[in-house]
Amino acid sequence: MTDKHLGELMRQCATATPFGRLAVVEQQAVFDWLIGGEHITRTGKALERPRLMPVEIARTTDGQPIYAPDADLSPTETVIMK
Repeated sequence: MTDKHLGELMRQCATATPFGRLAVVEQQAVFDWLIGGEHITRTGKALERPRLMPVEIARTTDGQPIYAPDADLSPTETVIMK
């Protein structure tokens, strides 16, 4: 299995290119070949992964959503290389 950073890099490449037509195992093989042959290097730049919005638990009288007190409303999650 890939680490989270490489997995997010593969996801971002797959959504913007025909790379997405490959199975995950095939995508991993392509990245192993690219990195192993020194065609690309991983710099460790943090990547942003889309995050699911929290579920609202209620609504105010004027229609505004109410979320749990610990709900994270940020639209993305940072993925760092370890």
